[in-house]
Amino acid sequence: MSGDFSRKTFDPSKDFSLVRMQQGRLFVDADWNEQGDILRRSDRDTATDVIGHSGFPEGDAGFGLIVDAVTDTLILEPGTGYVAGVRHVTGALQTFNVVKLSGNGANVHGASWTARRWPMAMC
Repeated sequence: MSGDFSRKTFDPSKDFSLVRMQQGRLFVDADWNEQGDILRRSDRDTATDVIGHSGFPEGDAGFGLIVDAVTDTLILEPGTGYVAGVRHVTGALQTFNVVKLSGNGANVHGASWTARRWPMAMC
């Protein structure tokens, strides 16, 4: 993300838990941004501690892969998943066309990306 920021002060090795305002001191964007970085890091660490490195909610597990061999389509199911404490959401069913190559690879073409030489064994 780009913007006009005065400085980046967050350092995870310092293990700070908050930023305190001082009376009579100028409040600058770096203080606000560092507090946000501290909270974001704490939230992600907590999610990783509770959920583990990766996890999916029982009622809304997402990112299931379905291979339709008849239509050569890879289907990504909607839902939610957590990886390294970061929440990832896919809101709608997504389909990708699989173009088989000679050997054990394929090209996968989706709406917004292309992956080359994706081993079919991963399905």
